[in-house]
Amino acid sequence: DEEVETMLEKSLEKAQEDMADRMLIESRNEAELVIKATEKALDESDYLLGETEKTKIHETLALLKKACEQTNHKTIVNLTEQLNQDTTGFAEKILNSFAQKTLSHKKIAELNT
Repeated sequence: DEEVETMLEKSLEKAQEDMADRMLIESRNEAELVIKATEKALDESDYLLGETEKTKIHETLALLKKACEQTNHKTIVNLTEQLNQDTTGFAEKILNSFAQKTLSHKKIAELNT
């Protein structure tokens, strides 16, 4: 009876460790996608940002990269969410810029078709 209980406890501990490892891997993967997308956007369109916005994004980006080297998945998730929030306005500026460039060569008649 005691042996079965010990085996169950060890099994539960292992399952918890596996879940923590999985959450860490998933949070790092998501963070890496956001980091890459942000860096690409900055490389291509940082001229759309004011200095304050640019500084905030770079600061959060650096914190997220550092967090990915650690093992606290909650910090990674929180900073990924923060970077998403920090770049929302930037994404809108990129889309607006693209739309403006696309539409600047169209005639009004072409827009109705």
